[in-house]
Amino acid sequence: MNVRQMLGHAALLAVLAVPVASVQAMEVLDDEQMAQATGQDGVSISLELPEVGGRGQLDIAAIAYKNNDGIAVGIPSVPSNSPAHLYLQSFPSNQNSGNAGFSFNSLNPVSVHIDADGDGGEPVLNIAIQAAPDLTNIRWGVQRIGLAPSTAGSRFDINGTNNVDIVRFSQGSDLTQGGIEFDFVSPFSINVQLGYEPQGHMVVFNSLNLNYVDLGTVRLQSEGASLDDHLALDVRLTNLNLSGMYLDLDTDGMKIGYDGVLPAFNLYLDNIGVATASANPAAFSSSAFDGLNNGAMGNVGVEGLSFTNLRVNISGM
Repeated sequence: MNVRQMLGHAALLAVLAVPVASVQAMEVLDDEQMAQATGQDGVSISLELPEVGGRGQLDIAAIAYKNNDGIAVGIPSVPSNSPAHLYLQSFPSNQNSGNAGFSFNSLNPVSVHIDADGDGGEPVLNIAIQAAPDLTNIRWGVQRIGLAPSTAGSRFDINGTNNVDIVRFSQGSDLTQGGIEFDFVSPFSINVQLGYEPQGHMVVFNSLNLNYVDLGTVRLQSEGASLDDHLALDVRLTNLNLSGMYLDLDTDGMKIGYDGVLPAFNLYLDNIGVATASANPAAFSSSAFDGLNNGAMGNVGVEGLSFTNLRVNISGM
């Protein structure tokens, strides 16, 4: 055995000679100890969005839902139950109008804090979502809600030749602008709990108080593929305070609720009438809907609208 081999064996013996107790002394640190040792109490994430025209912007081209089995047999005038896509499409981002996807009036990040707790044997993962202090306005640049035919296993084609619009959003007669605008009294705050839910619900909107929700001009399309007749109206909700509303999931589907009396809000439907897709909503077509000559139907409003113990169930999707 040469000198090099002797030194190598000696080093190996030295490692093996370390007392086993020193290895067994390693312990799992709990969250409080981790916070003291590393400054990490859970995980915090800051979501910073790119700037477009002085606003933070998140581009989303489309959101689609596929119904694989179509409409149940027995529905009048539906000869087959084939798959179809329901989709929401945003205005093109190359317009640089702040309408593509989601646009925020603040460039400061939205914070997400994630933490876990054993909670006396009922563990919970808590996700707290908090808007920046100066985030008070969000625009969702949704351009249309449409339908697209599909086949089993096929992908959604947003430019399909047989796609049909059922709802269009715009700013008056300008079909290149529009969407839905949310204006907040104070920054939103949402808390999500997974596992056991000591807050009583999976999602709770701690703060969701809005000055208004403005849908702009909404067009309900008739024979949407031809972009001809439609019912047009300007839709706006004001004083909408949804703080305290919650969301749950169970075997029956999604449940949205509010305990107690929902603060009163207002709903305004203005400039109601029938027009062609390219016409100003105030200039209604006399030939629309087979010449019924409905014309303008004016404005409708409901003020002081409220609900007690609101429950909305969504199932079957």
